[in-house]
Amino acid sequence: MSKKESEFIKSLKKELKKHWEDTKEERERTHTGALYEKFLKKMKNRKMVFGAILLLFAITGICNIPNVSADEVDIPALSYVYYNMGYLERNDKILINEIDSDGTINVYIMNEIQFNTLQDSGGLTWNYLKRWQDTIYLSGWSFDITENGYYYVVLYNKALLTGRTVYVDIDISYYSEPADGGTNIFWNLLLFIVIPIVAIVLVIAIPIILIRRHKRKSPKEPIMIF
Repeated sequence: MSKKESEFIKSLKKELKKHWEDTKEERERTHTGALYEKFLKKMKNRKMVFGAILLLFAITGICNIPNVSADEVDIPALSYVYYNMGYLERNDKILINEIDSDGTINVYIMNEIQFNTLQDSGGLTWNYLKRWQDTIYLSGWSFDITENGYYYVVLYNKALLTGRTVYVDIDISYYSEPADGGTNIFWNLLLFIVIPIVAIVLVIAIPIILIRRHKRKSPKEPIMIF
């Protein structure tokens, strides 16, 4: 009996081995497919995360004002960097919140004509509206715009051999006129000061006037003398 079982087991092992070898390609294909599906699923999840990040950027508007920033820049020797402040109108302000350099630099504010001249001359002609010369640190400065146009903040490292690392924090304050400011002041005065005063005067004066008129119209009683 045990001999028969042994032969049966051997036969079964042989069949199982043959079946294993015959299904090798199918198993590999199935395993590869499962891995591929897992890969696609992972990539799909990554795409969803990436899409969510892009959506977050779009909603929050992280790049609020182009070319105006708070960052750190490296300026090579005898070189300059610039910030395009965009198109500004009269009464706007360029705000220099902070410029902190590890060595002396020149800081300029230029209009479009002056900046184009600087670039066309290859950095040889420096015309400007405002200059801070040989400075290391600036803070709390503002520049008032008097004419509409494009404006630039330029940082120049005039050192012959050494570069400069500069922390730059600049911004723009846009001017907005109050809507009908004079008219609003007039109506506020009228509503909160003039009208109450007139009302108080009328409340006091009307009864007095009525009493006096009543007295004038009332006939005087005759005085009898006996």
